[in-house]
Amino acid sequence: MHNWFSPKAFALLAATLLAPALFTPAHAEVTPEVRQVYDRLANELTQHRAFAVDMTLEYTASVGEETQWLVTTYKVAYERPNRVAIKVENPHIQYDFYLENGLWTHYLPAVNQYVVQPAQMTAPELISRSGVGPIGDAMIIFMQIALAEPFKVPMQYALNSEYKGEVDVDGDLYDKVFLDFDAVKWDAWISKGDQPLLHRIVPQLPVVENHYMEQFQKHVELDVVMDFDNWNFNEEEVLEKLVFAERDSAEQIDSFE
Repeated sequence: MHNWFSPKAFALLAATLLAPALFTPAHAEVTPEVRQVYDRLANELTQHRAFAVDMTLEYTASVGEETQWLVTTYKVAYERPNRVAIKVENPHIQYDFYLENGLWTHYLPAVNQYVVQPAQMTAPELISRSGVGPIGDAMIIFMQIALAEPFKVPMQYALNSEYKGEVDVDGDLYDKVFLDFDAVKWDAWISKGDQPLLHRIVPQLPVVENHYMEQFQKHVELDVVMDFDNWNFNEEEVLEKLVFAERDSAEQIDSFE
């Protein structure tokens, strides 16, 4: 069976999920209800200088009767404007990234080694070009929609939108909204109440599915769920997460290649 979690497969997934960031701005058709929900979320995120969040990316690929499944966790800490720490873990690999003072540090706990490189780009740009498994896919999506200018990108490129109403998830209320970018569409769950926060994004991936159906001549279904939990706006705790604590005990090398 095709390896759906190879860098090539993830690259196609990322290109589709990132379609809003790659296309020319459209005449946005964002309803007032949807814009109000996203504006509340953007206002909440931009009032904090630093925050942390855990993101879980669950990816299921079904081709005919065969299915592959992978869950990757991303523990993110962020301080504006351009300081970030990301701890990535799935059953296949674990690695950490730090961006601070113009330097990009990549740490592999399994070998207790790290590489430091000059960072000539912003955090989202650097992560999108890192070429290390799924981190480029999921984190660039997250950063585009939630960090520097929250939700400016989706609002620019949406072709259609719909407010789907309030939904109850395990006793908590969320606004559910739909955005259509043509190549990719997604539903998002954003918490109600005094502190609106992003809870989940579920994209629809017809472009990727059609590509693989043509390639393998089989029915293909791709299911991706991005969950956001443990939001933390305690600045002291977030700043602690941004420190590369293993620097003194780990070995610095020139390259992992």
